[in-house]
Amino acid sequence: MKTELPILAKKKADSMAIYEKAIACETLDLKSTQPISIIEKLAKGKCADLKASADLAESMYKNCLKIIDITEAQLNGYQSIGRYLSEV
Repeated sequence: MKTELPILAKKKADSMAIYEKAIACETLDLKSTQPISIIEKLAKGKCADLKASADLAESMYKNCLKIIDITEAQLNGYQSIGRYLSEV
């Protein structure tokens, strides 16, 4: 799992960069044709699929971190049990 962490971190960063760039480009494109009050919502609507990809990448990254935390907790538990059994 730890070997996957850098890969997932890169996917997360790349997908967020693509999404942010797409939002910036859409915002610039819409500035000349749309009222300012709705530009952000329109840009986010047009880039919703990229946002979904970015959210998925972030969730996978966070899930990997949680799995590592859980594994470490289990190992600490086994270590404590082993220490107790060696004393008995």
